[in-house]
Amino acid sequence: MLADLWLLLGALIPVFALVAVGWSLRRFRLIGDQGVEDLNNVVFWVALPTQLFVLVSGVDIRHHFDGTALTAALGGFIAGLMGSWWLCRAMPAPIRGTIVAGVARPNAAFIGLPVMQLLAAALPPEEATALLTAFGVLLGAMITAFNAGSVLALRLAHDGVNVAGLLTVLAHLPRNPLIVACALGTLASFIQPNLLHGHVVGDSIELLARAAIPMALLLVGMQLDLGLVRRNPLLLSSIAIGKLLLVPAATWGLGLALGVSGPALMAAVVLMACPVAIAAVPMARLLGGDAELMAAMVVVTTIAAPIALLGWLLILR
Repeated sequence: MLADLWLLLGALIPVFALVAVGWSLRRFRLIGDQGVEDLNNVVFWVALPTQLFVLVSGVDIRHHFDGTALTAALGGFIAGLMGSWWLCRAMPAPIRGTIVAGVARPNAAFIGLPVMQLLAAALPPEEATALLTAFGVLLGAMITAFNAGSVLALRLAHDGVNVAGLLTVLAHLPRNPLIVACALGTLASFIQPNLLHGHVVGDSIELLARAAIPMALLLVGMQLDLGLVRRNPLLLSSIAIGKLLLVPAATWGLGLALGVSGPALMAAVVLMACPVAIAAVPMARLLGGDAELMAAMVVVTTIAAPIALLGWLLILR
């Protein structure tokens, strides 16, 4: 148990240490608003899509696709959507849509991916490969669901179920670089897994991909406004419990019922136990949600995420 604890802390501490460094850079004004915006553009439109393409294209999806693990992740995701929608039924539309959209949008690429990579680096090679393969397959499939669910929640809270809302969701998906990167990575995997290896172009792309994770973690810290946690502590605590504990618990329970185990179950649960994605904040602002509440949800769940993830990883080990 103690050995597992140190192993898991070794995967979590560097991730959230970089988040803290990013917050310090902004706090001490070593980077300004324009610098944060520019870095966000580089990470969101270039570096992170490259990282996701490299990850997904390196997995042999035809031989490692796990339908039961994907069903467990989708089941937890849908349970979170439906549960939060029902619990928030009496709230004003902007707040209801924001809470449901936040629950639907975990920071799986910025937080979950580096946690999995650092954990894999400390594991035996065979176990590490299995873990990264399981996470890559799930991430490639679930990023589309996360984005669609969050857009749908914000639209339906205002307009109800209608054709216009559904068309908005469909129009949004092809414009998201993370979805496009995962789709292209899946295509490359079907053509030939590890298509990038062994030539100059592939080496250049992989070099850029390795820069994505530290930049993304610094960016998470730069965008945290700790003052937002005072907005509504009771509501924010309830959202954090639902996002970091109840949704992954539903995923875990469904996975066990379906017979999912080992790295596949760990990948599915960690995917759903990540904090609310920062990218959900501008989406809430654009689609009529409460952007300040969404930002507060990001802060609270990011602060609580290390403890929640450590607990889940200890259970799943």
